[in-house]
Amino acid sequence: MKRCFVFLAAVIFLCSAVTYADLYKDAKAAFDKGDLKTAIEKIFESARTDDGSKGSEVYELMEKVVRLATTYLSTNPEYREIILSKTNDLPGIPTTRIEGRPSLKQVIDVLRQVGGPLHSSMPSSSTSAFSSQAPTTLPTPLTAPSVAGPAMNVLYLDGTGAYVQLPPNIFDRLTNVTVEAWVKWERFNNWAHVFDFGREKNAILIQNEETSSTLHFTIYDRKEKGRRVKAEKVITAGTWYHIAAVCGYGGMALYVNGQFVDSDKYDGGLDEVAGGKNYVGRSNWPKDDLFQGYIAEFRVWDRRRSASEIASTMNRLLTGQEPGLVAYWRFNYAEGSNVQDSSPNGHTAALVGDARIVAVPAIARHLIPGELGKDAEELYQAGATALKKQDYAAAVEAFQKALTFVIGYKDAQVLAGQAQKLADE
Repeated sequence: MKRCFVFLAAVIFLCSAVTYADLYKDAKAAFDKGDLKTAIEKIFESARTDDGSKGSEVYELMEKVVRLATTYLSTNPEYREIILSKTNDLPGIPTTRIEGRPSLKQVIDVLRQVGGPLHSSMPSSSTSAFSSQAPTTLPTPLTAPSVAGPAMNVLYLDGTGAYVQLPPNIFDRLTNVTVEAWVKWERFNNWAHVFDFGREKNAILIQNEETSSTLHFTIYDRKEKGRRVKAEKVITAGTWYHIAAVCGYGGMALYVNGQFVDSDKYDGGLDEVAGGKNYVGRSNWPKDDLFQGYIAEFRVWDRRRSASEIASTMNRLLTGQEPGLVAYWRFNYAEGSNVQDSSPNGHTAALVGDARIVAVPAIARHLIPGELGKDAEELYQAGATALKKQDYAAAVEAFQKALTFVIGYKDAQVLAGQAQKLADE
């Protein structure tokens, strides 16, 4: 009998551990994909299973999820109610753990102060386990959206002392490369650089010519010889543009909004400027001005991307797991002065000066976290309905479309296969 009890206790413990780990894994995957609603739900479910023996990783991720959610309250006010509802439902141990993380507790306290009344079934802040003496503004560096309509967070550089420092040597062995980003110039400062990898007279960069809107994509090789392609009368201040610079075997090419602009036969790549400094918004030439404006979705690939590939993903978030993606700074969230790399490579970028994350009207709906997930879920449900009605062709189509929005969404791949098999019978 005693052995049976010990065995059952062990089974219960192992099941609890698996649940905890699986929920945390699901939360992390949803967060990385930009499915913020699922990330909120899963991370709090994971916390509920904490019996005091778990590590701190769940609360570290919870803080990231909650902090990011606060930046989208104007477009997704339901995030506040979900977070507070799940916080109030937590048992004693995870509540104590949150109390022990002042930065996480502060953000949750802030949510109790903003956004209007909650659903009547929600406990009030005065009856919660958390202090009602909360600050009335969000902790820095968060900037709550103050724009009308759908919003997204981006990097803002003021042109006077702000830029981003990328880690050194991360691109030194790359030849075939695509560098792309969404960019909005506030003004054209003198020879200001969107990015600059290398050193003075030996670098790869994009800059505007003097104080004009003419855009240069330039590579200065090891012999300090410059190779250049450019875009004239294409860029204006105050408008978002997707810029993509391609280089390596096959030559240099510049694309704006997914459209080819100019090319050169020079076939050097980032290995041509190995060992230098990597900047966003700053030049390696001391006399050049700093960039002034906004930047989002900064991506570096270890291959040459075609115009169709660039156009197919420029208006949507990436998962970070795409083949060939070596660095991916979304610039939508900062931890102190650090911006994490959303690729698997962990190249943390540093905000310098007054570089900051701000909310702006969304460039494209699918660049807003969670929107790809919404479309995937709608198509998934359409597929499930079609499957139930035995309309197998429609089910296959819906499930496959869902997977184009979110790779590996739920069991859409399995259901698409089942529906296809039924359609073929």
